[in-house]
Amino acid sequence: MYRAFLDSAWGSLEGDRLMVTCDSDFTKTQLHNVKVQSVLQEVTSAATGRPITVIFQVGELPKAPCQEGGA
Repeated sequence: MYRAFLDSAWGSLEGDRLMVTCDSDFTKTQLHNVKVQSVLQEVTSAATGRPITVIFQVGELPKAPCQEGGA
C-alpha cells in the first residue's frame, strides 16, 4: 500500500536522524504513520548500529541520475 508513495520520497541520514523528504503534503500524510515510521526506524537503526529518529518533511527531491542508454 505504501510502496507507491515511497517512490515520491527520498531519505538521507543526518547524524542520528533519517530525514524523509516527500514531494508533497499528500505523500507526507500517507507515509507519516506508525507502520511506515517503525519499519524505517528499525531497518535504519539495524544498518547503522545506533538508534535513529525518523523525520518527515516536504521538499524538492534530488534528481535521478541519468541511466546509460536512456534518453
